[in-house]
Amino acid sequence: HYEMMAQVFEYIPECMLQDRAQNPVFNAYCAGLLGGQDYKFFKDYAREVFELIDRNAHLMEQLVPNHLNVIFDQYLFYCLTQQKDKAVHCFAEGVTLEFKGFTDFKDIPHRQKYIHPVDVFKKYKTNCELLAYRLRLDYPAYYYRILNLLAAFKI
Repeated sequence: HYEMMAQVFEYIPECMLQDRAQNPVFNAYCAGLLGGQDYKFFKDYAREVFELIDRNAHLMEQLVPNHLNVIFDQYLFYCLTQQKDKAVHCFAEGVTLEFKGFTDFKDIPHRQKYIHPVDVFKKYKTNCELLAYRLRLDYPAYYYRILNLLAAFKI
């Protein structure tokens, strides 16, 4: 992802340039579940994201859309935490590119407590249907609110 971005973007934040100079391995945090109380850090992170987007907006169409969130949400977050020496506590350790367990709907709620279809898993119709089913089962008010909003906006 970085190489593709480096070939296209005119502006790359300093923390990303530092990371690439020091680390040949591409590291990132999966931002499916992100939070904390370091408001200054999150404000700085948001500013960096918007600066990266704004200064390269005219070049975005040259990148694969699926990779944009990896750059903005995940890689930039990782680089900024490294630059500012911030401790990050991950919800799940040892996550691989296969994202094992993150779409195991059959194991909810007994063995699996967290579901997060990522990347290509969001494109599988079965996963979307299972996610809708769980949302309706566990959070019916939100489910019907979403349906009403979709209908209101004709989506």
